[in-house]
Amino acid sequence: MVLGGRPHRMALAAALASSACTYGPAQDSATITQVVRLPVGGEALVTVQRMVARSPTGLSAFPDGGRLRVLEREGIIYRVDGQAGVSTRVAAHRPADTQWESYTLWVAGFSADGSVFVRASGCPRGGECHPELTHATLYLLTPDGQLEPVEMLPEDVSLLGESLAPAPNETDYVRYSRDSETISVRTRPDGDFRPAFRISPSGALSPEGG
Repeated sequence: MVLGGRPHRMALAAALASSACTYGPAQDSATITQVVRLPVGGEALVTVQRMVARSPTGLSAFPDGGRLRVLEREGIIYRVDGQAGVSTRVAAHRPADTQWESYTLWVAGFSADGSVFVRASGCPRGGECHPELTHATLYLLTPDGQLEPVEMLPEDVSLLGESLAPAPNETDYVRYSRDSETISVRTRPDGDFRPAFRISPSGALSPEGG
């Protein structure tokens, strides 16, 4: 019996190629990336980045852990009421191939009339991502949760500066802080921040303990 012939080498090569391209099951993950208090009242907008990906296994995980195979990306916007402990999903955005790598969605600011503007950015799928390759798009968030493309932001668009001190004549005192998984709320100027909302791997933002 002769080993090492062409059929044997082809089978070995196929086995090695197969083991080098293996991935685990698809898994959901989500991260809180921004919390912005609305200009009026005590509510806030929250942006969440959700991803479904398969982790490399076997030889494909060497030498540095390998690269995720990303199946889905999504940016989600929630409106939260820290005093009432209520969160409402208001909009979602999925990137095109031109924004796939390092995709982010966030609130760009509010205009004087209270309109909300949103920015999405990322780089083309499958390549590197640096500022020269970044593709950004701007949107107006409509009251019914649609993201309408706009060419540029109005000149009066800005974000509310966050101060722990109450503003003059402020009646609905609420302050927010976040990490990647939770949003904490402070409802009194002399109070402490307490965990109020938590993100699930599927991207659902729910009251803490709810």
